[in-house]
Amino acid sequence: MARLVDLTAEELLLIPNHRQFWYEAAISKAPIDRSEFQTAIETIYKILGLDVPKLHFCDDPCDLIEKSRDFFQRLYHCEGGAAFVSPTMAKIHELHLRFICTIGAYESLLGDQLSVISEEEIENEYRIDNEFEKIFLSNLPNGFDSHCFAGHRSWVYPRFDEIGTVCWIDFHFSVIRHTVSEDYDELAWQAYRKLILLGGWFVAFESDCFVCDRPHYDER
Repeated sequence: MARLVDLTAEELLLIPNHRQFWYEAAISKAPIDRSEFQTAIETIYKILGLDVPKLHFCDDPCDLIEKSRDFFQRLYHCEGGAAFVSPTMAKIHELHLRFICTIGAYESLLGDQLSVISEEEIENEYRIDNEFEKIFLSNLPNGFDSHCFAGHRSWVYPRFDEIGTVCWIDFHFSVIRHTVSEDYDELAWQAYRKLILLGGWFVAFESDCFVCDRPHYDER
């Protein structure tokens, strides 16, 4: 773990550009590079011990909901209480947590310096999410309880929240690597990092993965 006070002057100077890089990735409206996404998600599946999934590119979040609906069975809870709609999604989240554990404790002063997304932007994303969550909840697959599902927004990935954390993780791995006490899986990290950078929203199941360009809130 690195503390803000322990960074060198050179490392401190790298923070603004690093934060801006991840901010631009978070707000980008560029379409997914499908070839790069396929390579990244296939690598993640192999790391998780799964066969290469059948990949479905969807037109928009509503299309993603409709095409993936029959794959949902029940919610899966990770340690700490986070809920996901498939074991594969839970495993991807646990991979994210392993990167954090490799670094160690979160230091809020450095975390604040690497904060990417504002509260307003997070709220805008939740507005999008709430709209197509209504669509999903209006016709749940068999076995789903709408009261259980309400409030769990981790059925698509990644969230703005994850992008902020990945900015902090990436700063450790790429800028202040000497502060990381344990070895980490470089292949897994680069594949996971690529998934976040590509900007798509996806939902992953053992045999199939559905992805669409990340939606953007429009005030009009």
